[in-house]
Amino acid sequence: MAVQTSATKANSASIDHARCKAAAKAGCEGVDVEVARFANMSAKYMHATPSPTSHLQPAKRIAIIGAGWAGLAAAVRAVQTGHSVTVFEASRSLGGRARAVEVTLPNGESITLDNGQHVLLGAYRETLDVMQTVGVDLNAVLTRLPISLRTFQTQRWRFMDHLSLVRTLAEWLLQGFSCPEGITVMALSQKASKRVIADLIEPLCLSALNTAPAEASGRVFLRVLKDAFTSKSYVWKGDRYVSSDMLIPEIDLGRVFPSHTGSWLQARGSAVRLGTRVASLQPLQNEFDHVVIATSPWEAARLLRDLAPDWAASVDALAYRAIATVYAQAPADFELAKPMLALPSDAQNPAQFVFARREAKGLLAFVVSDAKGERADLERLVLVQGEARLGVALQPVSTIVEKRATFACTTQMKRPAKLALAGLSVVGDYVEGPYPSTIEGAVLSTLQT
Repeated sequence: MAVQTSATKANSASIDHARCKAAAKAGCEGVDVEVARFANMSAKYMHATPSPTSHLQPAKRIAIIGAGWAGLAAAVRAVQTGHSVTVFEASRSLGGRARAVEVTLPNGESITLDNGQHVLLGAYRETLDVMQTVGVDLNAVLTRLPISLRTFQTQRWRFMDHLSLVRTLAEWLLQGFSCPEGITVMALSQKASKRVIADLIEPLCLSALNTAPAEASGRVFLRVLKDAFTSKSYVWKGDRYVSSDMLIPEIDLGRVFPSHTGSWLQARGSAVRLGTRVASLQPLQNEFDHVVIATSPWEAARLLRDLAPDWAASVDALAYRAIATVYAQAPADFELAKPMLALPSDAQNPAQFVFARREAKGLLAFVVSDAKGERADLERLVLVQGEARLGVALQPVSTIVEKRATFACTTQMKRPAKLALAGLSVVGDYVEGPYPSTIEGAVLSTLQT
């Protein structure tokens, strides 16, 4: 997520007060133009770090433990470089935490939904690349939602709110979208108004890092914004995504990538063994040339407790944050104005966003990042919040709370190092890397495996 001289950037990032005032009077569309100008200006002077390339190696027999996005991406990369791959997955399905679940609607119909609502970004280049490699039609499975202030605004902004946003973005640009490790997102946002923080910065921070701005890592947050604002568009034969585009799955994520990957691997002679829990590494180390551990962090720590006790201890020290997804049924004729709607959020109104689902008419998914409290309480609060905000009656369908959905991306976090022993490596969104606990973070971790 190289820069010209500071003087050049400062001149390019100077704020034209008259233009900002005119944009504010024109409303959100005018400010969106300012944000678009900022993104274009940023892209002109910044560039994304090029992806590492794989090097051809003699063919090896590789065992991959875990069939989440990191494990499956590692398997695809290994097959592409000519290796023989066997994937071991303890559950009966592919996808890891991004798996599908069966639920029953109030009318008795059974449908398949995600274990939680997911959103990708146009900046997720490695994720989009590996999806295409296994034959995913991006246009068919992802809805593109261009980023806009209107996407996040839950109330009317004043001129000073708009001006504070431009000043904040300009400051981050001049800093090269970087800051010292101990700086929180809230500390980075001192020039932003309370309304800008509540409507824009806090929801972005929670959705990207799943950690509240008062404790979230400013460095990681800026890295995500850097990629979203300054990376080149993602172009493929079917279309192009601006790096800041939100990409919302049309179907459950299990069918977006994991199922395609399972078929792709098997068609190329790889074995995928579901329902197979690896109790010990020793048998695999005897049978295979290399073992890749792509499990949850706590399972990786269990497997490596004897081989790498210090590394396992660093995993034990990780703190986690929960994400709750409340699926609710609105009347069949109800439709959100957009695929995603931001919601005013506080302790009594915990959901930050609501998404329209395509599996059934009127089906909605409310997302609570950094979720606190018990499942029943969250469901009750979200249903009340949704009814008040949307003006329709809601029936509960299913509430899913992932207690350890992501690691806590705080300024105090110390992520486990990229462990690489003889014939053994570890991948996952929690190991040392530039991204928070996201799908792109998981896929990026496999690049140099």
